Amino acid sequence: MPNSSDLSDPGYTPSRKDLATVLDWLLSGDEATAKLAERALVRAGMTSIELGVERRVAANAEQRVRLARLFGRLAQGISDARLDEALLAMLTDPQARVARVAAVAIGKLPQARAQQFGAEAALTEQLARHTGAERRAIIEALGKIGGGAALTVLGNIVAESELETQLLERARMRLGRAQVAKSDADTILLDVALARPCTVALFHRRGLSEIIGRQLRGLGNTVVTGQDCRLLHHYAGSIARLLQARSLLVPAIVVEIVRPRDESSWATAVVDAITQNWVLDLLERTTSTRPRLRFTLPREGHQRALLWGISEQLAQRTSRIDANPKAALWEVQLERGRDAQLLLIPKHFDDPRFGYRVREISGASHPTIAAALADLLEPTERDVIWDPFVGSGLELIECARLGRYRELIGTDNNARSLEAAAANVQSAKIERVRLLNADARTARLNGVTAIITNPPLGIRHQRDGQLGPLLLDFLTNARASLGAAGRLVWLSPLPQQTARHAHSLGFAVERLGPVDVGGLSPELQVLRLARSR
Repeated sequence: MPNSSDLSDPGYTPSRKDLATVLDWLLSGDEATAKLAERALVRAGMTSIELGVERRVAANAEQRVRLARLFGRLAQGISDARLDEALLAMLTDPQARVARVAAVAIGKLPQARAQQFGAEAALTEQLARHTGAERRAIIEALGKIGGGAALTVLGNIVAESELETQLLERARMRLGRAQVAKSDADTILLDVALARPCTVALFHRRGLSEIIGRQLRGLGNTVVTGQDCRLLHHYAGSIARLLQARSLLVPAIVVEIVRPRDESSWATAVVDAITQNWVLDLLERTTSTRPRLRFTLPREGHQRALLWGISEQLAQRTSRIDANPKAALWEVQLERGRDAQLLLIPKHFDDPRFGYRVREISGASHPTIAAALADLLEPTERDVIWDPFVGSGLELIECARLGRYRELIGTDNNARSLEAAAANVQSAKIERVRLLNADARTARLNGVTAIITNPPLGIRHQRDGQLGPLLLDFLTNARASLGAAGRLVWLSPLPQQTARHAHSLGFAVERLGPVDVGGLSPELQVLRLARSR
């Protein structure tokens, strides 16, 4: 027989023979014990359902409240008709508190799941039978799981209190958003010039700032503002021109905010900023439909109250734009640091840079990184360029995009990688490319003048001790393969070892610092051989 102290273990899962005892603790224990028992029964999953449904028949009002909570939590992870029937029955319970808890539980279910067993109709039917807290719980639940019918019903009722007015407005807003489907025809218009000169934040991966500056040359002077951002002032061109920088992650239009005097006024300050005429004109000019926005605070957690306040005030202030996180075309990041600002980030568009990427493999380069390596290599018409760890082929394709090379060669000893590279090369319509099954440590290729690669970076390779020998053996082979004035551009996960070994092989080593590749920070290195005399 289990001991109630077992409930304190977060991982405790009662066995089938212990379920009845744990359910007794749920139904008859004090509030703290009941919560721990509920957690254990949720972990037991399906085996809890039958016994819980049976006990509902004879349960008193307080016990039915606890069962409603349990059934709601179980239903979030398990689709079972017995749970559905129990929750619907509890909506009509003579005890108002039981009905309220059942409504709250239904409101926490995925919308499709709730719609499947008729929850919207059941909640709507009960709306007229309740007042106060129970009615408010039903309104909230309808706002979360309802559809067009719920929107119609909630649009026709009169609020009983100021609190209910707020709940109704939010429910109607949620349901209205849900009726808007994001269409492929709804997009950011990349080729349209901005409404007026703006400041644009240009975000990139840490370590690529200088390369980004070079790629943006010709658009104006950019100012470094951090490890992953540059600012371009007085820019009035199109978003498409910014995306000519192939290592750029995302551009963002900067809108300054007048910092409010108190925390409670942030929603008003944000809406004041976003509804300036020039901002509205810019959003309308560069969006194919009514602009839909998703507001976020990336470094501050959910901040739901503030985000709701922004949405509600925005709806009251203008009909030209809409806060709709589920079908947003723009993300609006609120930065509340020393210089308060909004960052308007285009989200829904086809990136014209990397449409060739039709196949991916685990661990392959992000195309913005591949573009940075190619830019740093500076291919010429005479170059035979080899990628010894070709992966999905992005480095070779980005070299070809620069338009200068004699031949491209990619090798890998993984058949899936070669298949992915071949598919991407074909999609990019690149010519003069050879893809070979070969080992980077032993492949012998004639006429190679330049090497570009992003080698294996994974933690597994480092733990098993194989990564170091692999990279050093590859460098030895690279030295043998390159002719005079040959060069190698790569990301090294073991920068000290590879720089030391490359130097011993006769390379001049240029170490350009770590690059963020998503949790790892290999070093960008350029290795050069001297010209023959």
